Amino acid sequence: MKRTKSLVFLFDLIAFIAGGLLSAVAIDCFTAPNKIAAGGVTGIATILNYLFGLPIGTMIIVINIPLFAVALRYLGKSFVFNSILATAIVSFSVDFLKPFLPVYTGDRMLAALFGGVIYGAGIGLILMHSGTTGGTELLGKLIQIKSPYIPLGRLIIIIDFVIVVLSTLVYASIESGLYALILIFVISKVVNTMMYGLEEGKVVLIITDKNERIAEEIFCKIQRAVTYIKTRGAYTDKSRDALMVAISSSEFSKLNAVINEIDRDAFTIVLPSSQVLGNGFKPIEESRVKQKKKTS
Repeated sequence: MKRTKSLVFLFDLIAFIAGGLLSAVAIDCFTAPNKIAAGGVTGIATILNYLFGLPIGTMIIVINIPLFAVALRYLGKSFVFNSILATAIVSFSVDFLKPFLPVYTGDRMLAALFGGVIYGAGIGLILMHSGTTGGTELLGKLIQIKSPYIPLGRLIIIIDFVIVVLSTLVYASIESGLYALILIFVISKVVNTMMYGLEEGKVVLIITDKNERIAEEIFCKIQRAVTYIKTRGAYTDKSRDALMVAISSSEFSKLNAVINEIDRDAFTIVLPSSQVLGNGFKPIEESRVKQKKKTS
């Protein structure tokens, strides 16, 4: 048991170090030299570096200290410990590697794109191993404790938007703010891809009078299981079985063809699903590490 925990910690540590190195490359080579401040604590640290020459890495850890202190009281110790470790590694990497890394000052669009991809990959590695770099995610979780009705994603967007506006004023450049938005968008896409894969799933609800035929065709042509769900129309007061099927994005066109072939009047609702686990999709065990962060 102790050996297993030691191995898990070792793999987490390697991921944190790799994430820290990637974050340092993104910040020192691409974003900071081009006056592009990402959202979160990194964005604030980048602004402070521009105004007062304060080290970005040091500012990342300093700003996070009060957040971690509060988080220890309200969030799990394991989660906070991993976050402190990951943040310390990222902060050290950003400051230590700065004198040794080349600076790119060419096309700012390229700086935003490459910086976003590299930084997103670094953050993605850290998140996949039950850590965070504090910042907006941690602040959002703490705010949610007092206001649980506010979605975490919305809180993070609001905080990041405020920081982007602040960076636009500090740099006195609308372009800096626009490039920051591009940077944040690319980071989020890379992180989501690393966390949930390139191909997001879809959950499709099909309401039709020919559900048995459609279900049989889905079995035969797409090899996906179908679930019957009891429904009752509020207007017609008519009860019927609706179909629910989880598919990959690439299978949607096949499903749509099956539905149209049998019942063109079928009512179809397509819901995006960031993660589908189980038979025929990503094995549940592959998601264990990712889910650990949420439950710790």
